[in-house]
Amino acid sequence: MSNLKGSRVDEQKCGICHIVKPVCEFSKDNSYNSGYSNKCKLCKKNWDKTHYNREEQIDRCGRYYAQNKTKILNKNIEYQKKARQTEEGHKKYIAYQKVCYHKRVGSLIPQPCEVCGLKAQAHHDNYDKPLDVKWLCSKHHREVHCEAN
Repeated sequence: MSNLKGSRVDEQKCGICHIVKPVCEFSKDNSYNSGYSNKCKLCKKNWDKTHYNREEQIDRCGRYYAQNKTKILNKNIEYQKKARQTEEGHKKYIAYQKVCYHKRVGSLIPQPCEVCGLKAQAHHDNYDKPLDVKWLCSKHHREVHCEAN
């Protein structure tokens, strides 16, 4: 058990229950030298239940949105305009619009994820072929885009 950055760690002591556990029972966290959180997943889950109030968080986000609605919407509009100004962004936008239209009229029927079978999103390998899509859940869709970058 070593805590030097870059060295391999197999076990770690939880900062809450003080039990030495395998690192697979800790979340990855690069802010710690070991590369893992100082709380095991079970203790973290229990800590979150007692310290995190979901209703309060939702209320806080709702208040922020209400106070900054025009700022947020304008920022989103500017982002979308900027994204569509590039050729790739424009193709992506057109492909998205065509998929939405064909789903709405029933000529393109959403399928479950090709990897795991969950509810899926349309993924384009080539934006020049807007109706040639793979159906991937959000997790696998994100993984495909992360691999591409």
